[in-house]
Amino acid sequence: MKKSIKTIVTIEAMGVMIVCAYLLGTMQAETITEVRQIIPDNYISLDDCIPLQDVACCFIDGYDYPCFEIGDITHQLDDENNRSYADIMDSLTNETEDFKENFIDMRTVIDFSATEYGLQLYFEDGTGYYWEW
Repeated sequence: MKKSIKTIVTIEAMGVMIVCAYLLGTMQAETITEVRQIIPDNYISLDDCIPLQDVACCFIDGYDYPCFEIGDITHQLDDENNRSYADIMDSLTNETEDFKENFIDMRTVIDFSATEYGLQLYFEDGTGYYWEW
């Protein structure tokens, strides 16, 4: 009988200790962790860049330059709180006229002749271009 009472008391004591440990663990103040973000060198802030998630596809144009198409053209990361692409484009120099129809695809040049006055280029399709200096 003594042995069974001792066993019951031991089990009850362990139960009380487990309950007390649980209560002490849940009553402690919540730990606050401060997350510090280290910004690497050459980092471009979100206000100045196009996030990779917004790039829909890429291709090489007729002049062997890489071009990127944006899937969402309203705001960065499709979030109204981020900068709009219209604002980003307004802050850039528009070079469209300089690049539109002002280049010769040198891969189509099949021959040339040079003089002291200029350069004549001959293209695959039979046309030519004379550059005078």
